[in-house]
Amino acid sequence: MAFNGRQRDDDVVDEEDQTPSKLPRCNKEMPGCFSNDPQNEASTSAGRATCERRMSNSSARHRRDSVKKTRPPFPWFGMDIGGTLVKLVYFEPKDITTEEEQEEVENLKSIRRYLTSNTAYSTTGIRDVHLELKDLTLCGRTGNLHFIRFPTHDLPAFLQMGRNKHFSSLHTTLCATGGGAYKFEPDFRMVGMQSLYLLILQEV
Repeated sequence: MAFNGRQRDDDVVDEEDQTPSKLPRCNKEMPGCFSNDPQNEASTSAGRATCERRMSNSSARHRRDSVKKTRPPFPWFGMDIGGTLVKLVYFEPKDITTEEEQEEVENLKSIRRYLTSNTAYSTTGIRDVHLELKDLTLCGRTGNLHFIRFPTHDLPAFLQMGRNKHFSSLHTTLCATGGGAYKFEPDFRMVGMQSLYLLILQEV
């Protein structure tokens, strides 16, 4: 206020006193209001990283569930039936859980024991141990890949073995390549494996 034409010293406006008391004094009162605060940026980055990890884990679980649903039942093997030799590839799972082992039927255990505990089958069948691939991951499962061969003229004996071990009750599709796959398709029916579907594939 003016007094005798002069401004009184004690009437000088204190700008600090006029500052509203409700304004936030720090980021603690209004987190995120200071976009250039290093601590806030670090918190935002950490939150984004956590969200991305959750999405990644969710996607991974979805992929595993999808593979599990579409995965064919054991046993897994394929054949190449040539004019001279039959080559058999068998996947032996090594990551079987206790629950799976309890649910596993005896026929499946019998086939796995027979194929993996021998290196010779009858008088002409041979398992090439030196070609075995260990700790191989296939369709989300870990195991060993075995290679077995026998003369093509002994294929009827192999089919009889499959019948004796009730192979068709475990596996409805058998993948096969080679000209012999067409030639011997009727033999699969003649030995009582009518429920087995022979899927003939072209070699690449």
